[in-house]
Amino acid sequence: MHELEQPPCAIPTVQGNILLVDDNLVNLRVLSQLLVREGHKVRPVNSGEQALKAIAAHRPDLILLDIRMPNLDGYEVCQRLKADRRSQSIPIIFISAANAVHDKVKGFEVGGVDYIAKPFQELEVLARVNTHLQIYRLQQALNQKILDLEKANAKITELSIRDELTGLFNRRHFNGQMSQLFEQAQRYRSPLSVAIGDVDFFKRINDRFSHAVGDRVLKGVAQILQKNLRSSDLCARYGGEEFVIALPGIGSADAVAACNKVRQAIEQAPWPKIHPELSVTLSIGVSDHLALGDYEAMIAEADRYLYAAKHGGRNRVCAAS
Repeated sequence: MHELEQPPCAIPTVQGNILLVDDNLVNLRVLSQLLVREGHKVRPVNSGEQALKAIAAHRPDLILLDIRMPNLDGYEVCQRLKADRRSQSIPIIFISAANAVHDKVKGFEVGGVDYIAKPFQELEVLARVNTHLQIYRLQQALNQKILDLEKANAKITELSIRDELTGLFNRRHFNGQMSQLFEQAQRYRSPLSVAIGDVDFFKRINDRFSHAVGDRVLKGVAQILQKNLRSSDLCARYGGEEFVIALPGIGSADAVAACNKVRQAIEQAPWPKIHPELSVTLSIGVSDHLALGDYEAMIAEADRYLYAAKHGGRNRVCAAS
């Protein structure tokens, strides 16, 4: 090894946590001193087994790994690390006296990012360590940006399918999901019901108590729907004071029972907390007629039964008898 010479133009150093793995204690000491002098945090270990334990305890930014070690050689250590999702992205630079071409090729084949021959040149070690730390940090930053972008896209997607006021699904999303549910029900010959509910006298609520109170009523109805329906049911705000529910796996009788449960919960909710004179009820129409041919026809039939509920006195559930 040669003494460290100062380059004509200093290379900006990216500092990192480096794991040194070599069964030669002299090499460990020399490399440790060299890297510590450049501002790196260094953990030296003298066997492959110790390396795996050290990585499990504290993930390094980069590994300098000897090849010829007893019991567990560097190739095997590298293969194990690359097979583990938790450590597979850590860059590994082999540093070895095994300088034949096939040794170097095998180092790259098992997952190494670089190969330094012994006896090593200190400037070369520093340059390669610095380069791969820079690449590693850039890759980490890129991965974080990808994660942030995925989260942002997921949030945008969620916002695009939700009703802003109530947090329920919106009409467009419901129609898309209902179309799939209808196709599945026909394919597997399983029951499917759809219900449409409308807040009774909602315009009167807005006119008498204010639109702010009306908004609180819609939010409250949405919460009661979510609380009282099955997790497999699909509920959406369909427009204005109108709500729609898809109930897969059940026919009209069970759907009517489920809707009556919701209707009673809405009627009995503590609406006077919003205003002492406020009361809220819901009229609901139900259809389970898959024979109508498409989900739009089922919704249209449920809508007709909704109007029958309205004309029959409101605060009730109507379906085909």
